[in-house]
Amino acid sequence: MWTGAVDAAALRANLAALPGFGEMKIKALGSVLAKRFGVEAARDLVPWHPTLGDVDSHAALADYQAAKRARKAERSRTGAPLGARRGSPRRPADGTGSVQGGRAREN
Repeated sequence: MWTGAVDAAALRANLAALPGFGEMKIKALGSVLAKRFGVEAARDLVPWHPTLGDVDSHAALADYQAAKRARKAERSRTGAPLGARRGSPRRPADGTGSVQGGRAREN
């Protein structure tokens, strides 16, 4: 699956072909493959946020889970979407426009 992938695009396609694998699972598994198993093709799949790939002990798992609960609680409190990064600009849903100063603008 990952040993035959020549790059991140090939690995992403291999993982996406698995039943039940969407973008979140691809990023999570990519993180584990890159950080725990040293799979080079997976490096570009690693998301910006902490994932299970960062967990290397029971204490690290407890810390990861506590931080994730805190982020979800904060987003729930503020009404921000769960997938949104704090302070990150959003692009228009139709893919047009550019992002500047934290706001989407029409080109």
